[in-house]
Amino acid sequence: KPTGAFYLFPYVGHLTSSSFDFALDLVKEAGLAVVPGTAFSECGEGYLRLSYAYSIETLKEGCDRLEAFLMKKAKS
Repeated sequence: KPTGAFYLFPYVGHLTSSSFDFALDLVKEAGLAVVPGTAFSECGEGYLRLSYAYSIETLKEGCDRLEAFLMKKAKS
């Protein structure tokens, strides 16, 4: 019987006031598709849902893109 799933639900509220806008920026600027937490509940504001049901190579590429995106945001 499964006891979990292949999703992460990280908190990003300290980086943005809108998880929806943050998710859009990730798609536009880094080519990463995530789901804002608000898609599931109003209580999901400040969270993103990420899937890790991919190959190790794809996950590494995604992590590299996410890191570059966050570094760019930190500098602006």
